Amino acid sequence: MTARKAAASMLLFVLPALLIVAGSRDLLPDLVASWFGPRGEPREWMAREAYLGMQLFLLVSLPGLLAVLTLVVPRRAPGVLRPEFRAYWLVPSRQDATLAAMARAGVHLSGLVVGALLLLELSVVLGNRSDPPHGQAVLFWASVAACLSVAVEIVLIARRFRVPGGVPRRPESGGAS
Repeated sequence: MTARKAAASMLLFVLPALLIVAGSRDLLPDLVASWFGPRGEPREWMAREAYLGMQLFLLVSLPGLLAVLTLVVPRRAPGVLRPEFRAYWLVPSRQDATLAAMARAGVHLSGLVVGALLLLELSVVLGNRSDPPHGQAVLFWASVAACLSVAVEIVLIARRFRVPGGVPRRPESGGAS
């Protein structure tokens, strides 16, 4: 997957999500119960505009950060990557496959993050429809599962790109010491 296709895919996740969150403004009260516990009890409260601003910020910044880490850094600034990573994964014989795999991983992880944020948004919108606000346990646990899936995906990506055993952890300096 090219960086351009990956970036377009990430935008296809983010743009509709931004519209959904922005469109939920009229569905929320002035004071929003922004987080519910496992039994549906409100745990955190925020002003509606602050809550929406936070959600919109997260929907832009988290996929944006993932795009930078998986699309920009390996291509434009590989020097910031660990030397042993560069020495193994970015050699010419592996570079194209590595960059494509990193792009796919970034798209997949962005989709999971946006999905988790939208699930949290659904939980908040539905929870604030009752008076007093009360969340739904199934949405709480689905949100926990979505966040855990993001964490698991990060671990799987880290495992996918670990440097195999037998590869020197530090490249040779090339000079006599």
